Amino acid sequence: SAQFRDGGFDAHRPGGCGIRTTPKVLEVVHEERRARLTQGESARLGDYRVRVLVARRVDYNDTSCTDVFEPTVSLVIERVSS
Repeated sequence: SAQFRDGGFDAHRPGGCGIRTTPKVLEVVHEERRARLTQGESARLGDYRVRVLVARRVDYNDTSCTDVFEPTVSLVIERVSS
């Protein structure tokens, strides 16, 4: 299983829309093992290696945009030989 945890903060405003991108920490659990990973990190959990490519939350908000919350997660789970 994998779940977002609080992460850092990075803000920018391209065009007329307010966009806030917040890097997140993904907590990954397999059996008794767990790892907290951010973008670009990986960990071995038993017979598997988990690599987080993207873990962030994107918020859009302005007069020209609607309030939208978009979690963005991309990860790779590979079985590794013992």
